[in-house]
Amino acid sequence: SGIPQRAFDIMGSGGFLAAALDIMIRDAKNTIQDSEKQAKKIKNIKENQLLGVEILGNIYILAVLNMILMGDGSTNMFNDDSHKIYEKLNFPASVFLLNPPYSADGNGFNFVEEALSKMTHGYAAVLIKENAGSGAGLPYTKRILKKNTLIASIHMPTKVFTGKASVQVAIYLFKVARPHEK
Repeated sequence: SGIPQRAFDIMGSGGFLAAALDIMIRDAKNTIQDSEKQAKKIKNIKENQLLGVEILGNIYILAVLNMILMGDGSTNMFNDDSHKIYEKLNFPASVFLLNPPYSADGNGFNFVEEALSKMTHGYAAVLIKENAGSGAGLPYTKRILKKNTLIASIHMPTKVFTGKASVQVAIYLFKVARPHEK
């Protein structure tokens, strides 16, 4: 249906997580007429269907505040290393929203590979350095495409992060658990 069942975000400011929360709550309100069942579903969304991880303390606080402004203070949000969280939790997400650290292995594609390996179906959207998809992300990109389909590569405007960062980025959209055709 396009509505995420479970969303995992390597958070940054938590904007992706807040958007997923909003979509899931709107869907519950539009599809569940019984007010008691609707309230129960929304509580379940907030407590069990969202997961966010941010390693930087000051950014983590920003994400928590962002979620509180969305009316949610109970989402599973961790100020930790996402690799450690992956190992601790079993969270089979149907949507992954990633903005991995570009300084990591493969310009961040190591995070993408790990995230996609935790999924059995669904979609992933990745904001990443544009050159990571054209060779700088090897060997991760080759392994990712053996198990997942690249649906789209969206070139972002050069000055999209002017004043915040000087990196050229792209958005890669993946369909999970379907090998990419040659």
